[in-house]
Amino acid sequence: MKWRGTGAGIGVLVLVLTACGPAEESPEEKAAGKLEKALAALSGQPHRADVEVDVYALNGMIPGFKLTAEMRGTHRSMPGNPATDLDLSSVATEIELRPGPTRNDSGAVRVITIGDQTYVRNTLQSGQWRTLPAGPRLTGKDGYDPASTAKMVDTTMIAEIYRGQIAAPRPSPTTEGGEAMSVFSASCTVAQCLEDSPEARKAALSVYPGDAIFNSTLWVDGRDRPRRLTMTSEFFLNAGKQSMDVKFKATLTLHDLGKPQDITAPSG
Repeated sequence: MKWRGTGAGIGVLVLVLTACGPAEESPEEKAAGKLEKALAALSGQPHRADVEVDVYALNGMIPGFKLTAEMRGTHRSMPGNPATDLDLSSVATEIELRPGPTRNDSGAVRVITIGDQTYVRNTLQSGQWRTLPAGPRLTGKDGYDPASTAKMVDTTMIAEIYRGQIAAPRPSPTTEGGEAMSVFSASCTVAQCLEDSPEARKAALSVYPGDAIFNSTLWVDGRDRPRRLTMTSEFFLNAGKQSMDVKFKATLTLHDLGKPQDITAPSG
């Protein structure tokens, strides 16, 4: 037997088989896979989040008014149902009438959405639960209705914005609390972001104008889990005499990813 020739043949075979093996992922492909895992968790797993929302609205009327609302609360989500419960237990509004005094109010807003039905209790108006149709609302002289916040921070919609905007993501590495994170950013108009997601587009256009610029940043940990989400938008809300420029900013810090959340319709 010609061992030398056989050995050479085996060497060639190994080289050929190695060359035919799976190619190593590029950095862009690795980043895309990491982002997709995080988005799947963000839109497809139940979670709880600490929520901070700031809304600033300026009315162009004379005398007009300026509305500033600061909201702090907890957002729970059951994407499989679907159901969400946004409990804004600390809502403070400052309304500056021009000319006139500044009025300060504080209260609580809770919004429960189960399927297509939305229940709202807004102590800035009354303590009673009421049901709402879809879409942005204005609450008389008090300006922008915080009930729309539930759709504005809909994580399923935000995940679709990322999917439509980022084909080859380039995350920025950072460290928070001693833990390595990858930071992904997206920026586009709401209509542009969701061109390929009709359902998410319909939901987004019920609270944002299509030409509103939407900016978002997502922090993903080393286990490909979404940990923090920030978003900002600025747009003009046309509502007749109460038309206004709106600036919206929100931060969600996520917890309990994958753990069931008990969300039921309110009673009474």
